[in-house]
Amino acid sequence: MKSFASRCLLVLVAVCALSGAAAAADSRPSIVLIVIDTLRVDAVSSYGKIAGTTPEVDALAREGLRYEHAYAPAPWTLPSHATILSGLGVEQHRAGISGRGGLRDEVVTLAERLRDAGYETAAFSENTIVSDLFGLVQGFQRHRATQIGVDGKGVYVNAVSAVKDWLPKRNTTRPFFLFLNIVDPHSPYTIRAENRFVPPDASQELIRSRPQNPSHLLCGGIPDQKMLGVLHGLYLGDVHAADAKVGEIAQAIRAATSGRKPIIVVAADHGEYFGEERLMGHEFGLHEAVLHVPLIVNGLPGIAPSVIPDTVGLVDLAPTILGWAGIRIPADLPGKPLPRQSAGGPGDRAIFAFYSDTTHWFPKEWREHEVNPLIPYDQQELRQFCTESDPVWGAMAAVIQYPHKFLWYERRKPALFDLSWDAGQKSDQAAYQPKQIDRYTREVEPHVRAAGLTDRSPSDGPTLSKEALDALRALGYAK
Repeated sequence: MKSFASRCLLVLVAVCALSGAAAAADSRPSIVLIVIDTLRVDAVSSYGKIAGTTPEVDALAREGLRYEHAYAPAPWTLPSHATILSGLGVEQHRAGISGRGGLRDEVVTLAERLRDAGYETAAFSENTIVSDLFGLVQGFQRHRATQIGVDGKGVYVNAVSAVKDWLPKRNTTRPFFLFLNIVDPHSPYTIRAENRFVPPDASQELIRSRPQNPSHLLCGGIPDQKMLGVLHGLYLGDVHAADAKVGEIAQAIRAATSGRKPIIVVAADHGEYFGEERLMGHEFGLHEAVLHVPLIVNGLPGIAPSVIPDTVGLVDLAPTILGWAGIRIPADLPGKPLPRQSAGGPGDRAIFAFYSDTTHWFPKEWREHEVNPLIPYDQQELRQFCTESDPVWGAMAAVIQYPHKFLWYERRKPALFDLSWDAGQKSDQAAYQPKQIDRYTREVEPHVRAAGLTDRSPSDGPTLSKEALDALRALGYAK
């Protein structure tokens, strides 16, 4: 008869063997989704428009897949992240659109699906909007986000530090889904001791006099060319800083997951205007400057590095990640798994994007002088330098079916552009292609109705808290 100690040792060995077998059996990949906030596609050097801004992201692109025509579903943080983290189109979740607040509790998120399938889930956000204030961290077992008030004081999250703190504590027997938001490129842009992207002839006095919130200088109030050069240079310095964080994060994750290379996705939630359509920031319009975003996938096994020309969207991220995890893709998700090679060319499908100038509804106590029990956020002050001829009024929708880009306006005639030769959207082709205008109008109208773009009544009620309003104010989205 074996001794008690021997039997205990055998039981312990069996338990360890079973645990090891369970860990080995779960061969699903860990997945890291990094969103660099407010990152223009032409600010990423691997896309060929500029040099030296993003060496770390470029290295990931060289080893993986770079999507040439990727599009955001909206030009600002809340609705775009709601799509990324739920897989739903803007017209389905309606977060940050037509006065609806954050992501509804009843929406089943990507993180919830992964968590329920056995993934460990974590989210660390430098942007205070990507937080529980707006329902965007549903399903994340661990999450932290920057919390700041209108005075700029609060608790700031650094994505690199948060990841390095989390990695030793994670459950190493399970694959993980890690979501990160890096906010450096978002205004206000930082004056750095060294920034080779600022024009060399710009004086320190000019640099220090930069506007803190350029998005409030639209149309006739747009800065002159010298200040635009300074602002763009400061912005590129912030992009470079965000890129360095990506490198540190990738290195830390790979060191902690040796032998099980994770899939790393780098994307942007939207871009930024620097004078296009006489706009700054990203609060108005659906121009390429704010919708065309970088998208890079690194770490897919058995995939040769390549550039994918097909039109894709951030709406495709959720079904793609579910597919990588071996989870059934729900039928109500409008996106498609990202192609691993060119599947049909850039014009094979249409991508939709939306903007509503009634982004928030506020209770009357936040504006005591108002009579209505609920009032929309009035952006009139931001458009004080604009005229009726400027495309900044009313709701908007876009259909991108490369090379065509169709723009629907609530208060203007529709427009049509051929992005293959007019990426700057300078030459409206609507008058020359009436059949295309009719076709795209019919195609977009059901989506406009579903999104409630022209609905001026807060039928869903406000879901914003006072803390959420402070977060919007801190980032310049509300006054």
